[in-house]
Amino acid sequence: MNTRLLRVGALTAGVALAMSGMAAASSQLPPLHKTGNVSYMSGGIGSQEATAMKAAEKGYNLALEFAKQAKPKNEYLADISVMVKNNSGKTLLDTHSQGPFLLVDMPAGKYTIVADYQGHKLTRTAAVRAQHHERLVFVWPENTGRM
Repeated sequence: MNTRLLRVGALTAGVALAMSGMAAASSQLPPLHKTGNVSYMSGGIGSQEATAMKAAEKGYNLALEFAKQAKPKNEYLADISVMVKNNSGKTLLDTHSQGPFLLVDMPAGKYTIVADYQGHKLTRTAAVRAQHHERLVFVWPENTGRM
């Protein structure tokens, strides 16, 4: 009987610890914004916020990541202008990503995403579905940006 109580107590403590970890991660998230029927957040500056953004990513149907080629490994970028247009050319989102991650929850559809880093634009297309997670990575060449 005492062994069973110890196991239940350990399980309860483990669940409480996991929940406190999730609460801590969510407290590291940047604010959520809404424009029309699109909700989004951008950030990921610093290791705690980057970890929280990566953990929250699956809760959004579109996740964008921004980086620049560098040696020995790519470097995250911030201050990226992002425009998301539907097939009709209507702009659903026009924002500035404050960090290397932009998480978006938007209506299902096909979209063109243009990301602009210091005047250098990259374009991607995405087929966003309601209960599906689409992830796009934008990587600019090494020589892009200020010298």
